[in-house]
Amino acid sequence: LNFARCLVLFRKVLSDSKYLSDLLQSKTVDYSKVVELVESLKETLIQYRSHDSFEEMWCETLERNMKQHRDNSAQTKEVKSHIKGASGQCRCLHLRTTSSSR
Repeated sequence: LNFARCLVLFRKVLSDSKYLSDLLQSKTVDYSKVVELVESLKETLIQYRSHDSFEEMWCETLERNMKQHRDNSAQTKEVKSHIKGASGQCRCLHLRTTSSSR
């Protein structure tokens, strides 16, 4: 799961930084736009370090892992729901039910 979590994080970081990368590699560079995008990307990366963002990435990792490792002899139903905890923050819950296929 640790490797899968790293892949989810890398995909998010690379996809968020792609537009800035493309802009910096273009023949005509608008430096004022670059500065804005750098600041925006920096804020996004800082936000990734938050608890909520970590939970979101962890949920995505679990979802991807469960989809890849389904047992052929059972049907897995995954239910994702968000509830507000005592702190008012949303939490991602995964309920997994398994039933034998006939």
